[in-house]
Amino acid sequence: MSVFAIPKPSLSQILGAVPGLLVYLFCTLYPHPGQEAFYAAIGVAALLINLWIAEPIPLWLSSLFPLVLLPLHGILDISAALKNYHNNTILLFFGGFLLAYSVEKWHLHKRIAFKLLALTGDNPKGSVWGMMLSTCLIIWIPGDSDSQEYAYNETKLSEIDNSKLDSNNGIGVKTLASSFR
Repeated sequence: MSVFAIPKPSLSQILGAVPGLLVYLFCTLYPHPGQEAFYAAIGVAALLINLWIAEPIPLWLSSLFPLVLLPLHGILDISAALKNYHNNTILLFFGGFLLAYSVEKWHLHKRIAFKLLALTGDNPKGSVWGMMLSTCLIIWIPGDSDSQEYAYNETKLSEIDNSKLDSNNGIGVKTLASSFR
């Protein structure tokens, strides 16, 4: 299923969005004279709040409504509405989420983990180096660093034979191994 696929909403989700739609329609069709933009803003806010709470459509889709509704009702012009979406922080998070989704979809985190496993070997020092390398390589991708690091650590620590570790060198690896089991 695609990330952009819109699932069919349940009856409770549809009924939960009706009050916001009614407030939006009432505020935009019957505004107080001279305060049309104010009442339209209240209607848009009520509609968005209900769409976010009831979630009959995905959040990413309902978050695009202000781009259409605010200029349509004369609350903001299109450049002012777009200014809130074109923020460096928002674009940074969007890029990170998009990158994390693609890494997860194509199982790149598992490929990196297995490649590091092949490079570092199966001794305890190699395991620690592999864990440190996997953390350094993928930590800059928000949301995906944990899954990649966990994939490597789970693979590596499940293969560690505790009998091969002496008491001095293997204490850290034993501690790590016990936390993942």
